[in-house]
Amino acid sequence: MAAIAGVAPGELRGVLLALGYRAVIEEDNEFFIAKPRRRGTQPRAGARARPPREGHPFAKLKELKFA
Repeated sequence: MAAIAGVAPGELRGVLLALGYRAVIEEDNEFFIAKPRRRGTQPRAGARARPPREGHPFAKLKELKFA
């Protein structure tokens, strides 16, 4: 895993922690657990959909008409 990330094996712990994994130590073994992901596309309570800003690429895409 360290080779895939392009870091030395001793640096892998810091990379995993920076990515949001939690370190868990049980019986002298350390392993990492990912934080839970939010499921679904439901907006947060009280969140409003905002229109894209003028000149933003997504605002321009919304103006396109496809056949």
